[in-house]
Amino acid sequence: MTTQVSHGLPFAFMVRKTTILLALSFILPVFSDALYGMAESFGIGLPFSPGVLLRSVVLLLFVSLLLNHIGAAYLPYIIWPAAIVASVLPSLLVGASWGSSLGFDVSALTKSLYLPIVAAGLAILLHRSRQVAAELLTAIEFTAYLYTFFIVVPETLGIGVRTYGSYADGGSGFFTAGNDAGVTLGVSLNILAYRLVFGRFSVVRIAMFFAGTYACTLIGSRAVLIFVGGAGLTLTFGILFMRSPGRNRSAFRKIGKLL
Repeated sequence: MTTQVSHGLPFAFMVRKTTILLALSFILPVFSDALYGMAESFGIGLPFSPGVLLRSVVLLLFVSLLLNHIGAAYLPYIIWPAAIVASVLPSLLVGASWGSSLGFDVSALTKSLYLPIVAAGLAILLHRSRQVAAELLTAIEFTAYLYTFFIVVPETLGIGVRTYGSYADGGSGFFTAGNDAGVTLGVSLNILAYRLVFGRFSVVRIAMFFAGTYACTLIGSRAVLIFVGGAGLTLTFGILFMRSPGRNRSAFRKIGKLL
């Protein structure tokens, strides 16, 4: 018998849709941004950024998700992004009437609304199924792996995009937006540290944690280094005071075996 969830969707079907949505939201944007930066690094001009197009599709999918869940059960998740949208509509109308570039205003508005709308959609998915939490953490963890690869490898080979031009050190690999890459990698690194200590311990995870930390130092911004400090505190606290779920040995003793 198939387990049913709200809105009559079979559980397995919902999980498949969620997996695709998480891949579109977290995994594919990394590849699209890296592709755009790689083309720029080799002097190939693209007419548009594939990441912008992909994120526009993701935004529309999450807007559709919010509209399909309008109701009392999901009101706390919908009301605050709706309030944000309502608060910026007057400025958009002013820009449309007297501004010089409506396209630029719409683009800036879309970027500013992306995070709250996606966050609200993810909250609804988490409300509907606890299994989504594990998939979400896995998607963010793989985001850390991909960002690390597309930063460390180009910087090692000397083919990356310079974050600060010629007046300061720091590189973001194949990512043209160094600040965005730094924040995304920093947040993902904290999730990786959490899963390393409170999830299943693995040599791959700890190796990627240190590789991700190195990638953050390559970017070199103050914000990303703050995230590195937070990830280090998470890892240290978990190693010293916590035990891995379902295990008799602490993560500290596991790491000690490798040393």
